[in-house]
Amino acid sequence: ALRNLVHQLGLPLTDAARRVSSAAAEYLGLADRGRLGVGAWADVVVMDEALRVQRVFVEGEEIDVVVDA
Repeated sequence: ALRNLVHQLGLPLTDAARRVSSAAAEYLGLADRGRLGVGAWADVVVMDEALRVQRVFVEGEEIDVVVDA
């Protein structure tokens, strides 16, 4: 979703990242999601410069994923 917002719709990365993280969590009423901070879930996706998934952390623990080609 992030890559599509940036590459297909031309949104700046910061705006696109907010839309798929904190804005989505706020819309769903999830105060402990969509942000990094005390009391929030530590769910993080690490991407490269082309916005391809490199690593994923769920609740602070790295999980095995198939990396984007």
